[in-house]
Amino acid sequence: MNIFALMPAAERDSESRSIPEREAAHHAEVSEMPGTAQERSAVPHDRADALRALDQLYEERKLYEGDPIGRRRRQADARTRQERLRAAGNRLEALGQAGSLVLPLGEWMASDQRGYARCPQPPA
Repeated sequence: MNIFALMPAAERDSESRSIPEREAAHHAEVSEMPGTAQERSAVPHDRADALRALDQLYEERKLYEGDPIGRRRRQADARTRQERLRAAGNRLEALGQAGSLVLPLGEWMASDQRGYARCPQPPA
């Protein structure tokens, strides 16, 4: 199937749009650096680990209630674990954006005044 044949339909039809989007995601995945691929695999585990640690801390909350020092330590631990969770989420989002490729369908399909399709210009 010719990807260029799908472009006019992809601008109007979500089903047609999913084909170039999947192709772009696949291309981004297979062409990414090995370190990025490894990080993309590890970050969800880091996030799950941070979530488990935070859940465990909240379950053990009653152990620290009567002791001011324990309460401060638990609060500090909670902030640290929440930050780990937030950082993993931010990194996952960044990796997701890095792993996607937006196809400039409108630019590729635009035509000049004579009706000829314009070729996309390389980025400056």
